[in-house]
Amino acid sequence: MSRIRDVLRRNLIVASIVALFVVGLVVSGAATGGFKASLASSSSCGYGYTCPPPSTTTTAPSTTISATNRTGPGDVVISGTTAGNTTVKLYDEWYGRSYYVYKATTTSSSSGAYSFTVHIDRTNHFYVVVNGTKSASVAAVVSLTKVYVTPPPANRPGTVSVRVTTNQANAVIHLFDLYAGARYYVQKAVHVAEPIAYGNGVWTFQITNVRATNHFFAVVNGVKSNTVTALIK
Repeated sequence: MSRIRDVLRRNLIVASIVALFVVGLVVSGAATGGFKASLASSSSCGYGYTCPPPSTTTTAPSTTISATNRTGPGDVVISGTTAGNTTVKLYDEWYGRSYYVYKATTTSSSSGAYSFTVHIDRTNHFYVVVNGTKSASVAAVVSLTKVYVTPPPANRPGTVSVRVTTNQANAVIHLFDLYAGARYYVQKAVHVAEPIAYGNGVWTFQITNVRATNHFFAVVNGVKSNTVTALIK
């Protein structure tokens, strides 16, 4: 009787061990399947799942310019913000050229700030490119008006040629003169410059019957040129 009792006890122990092993396999499989399902549902990578490619979308960088209008040559600063530690390429188009060309490269700071200092001697347009994404363009309008004078032969009374050059398309040129004995300049003539050629618009005023020394300057878009003198003896 005791022997039967011992056999039953051993069988019960073995059955319990087998049951615990089976339960462990089931729990493990369920947990693993659930984990994989969770990975699949969240589109994560690893554990046999493919990582999605990184985003290549780049927000267009901001761009500003330190001076939108200036008289004569000088430096302007093109600056803005973009992603940090990123290559920024500058392109420009200057007055008289109808297409943009590469100008310079810099790297943005860790905060995304960047800047270029560029010397210009005529109206320029600029934009930057970051990872193939172009910014809006900005412009610096440079007013360049020069006046040249040719007095009559031997500086005798006669016709004076006053040549005005400007880089402004279809610019309206106001010519002023001050003749000997006068106390202030008066507007002498007005004309629209010839079409731009090689970055300059040109017009020559012929001032006839000049009998005394005259001083001339021109005004284009509110900007005064240099002053020249026609010496008449």
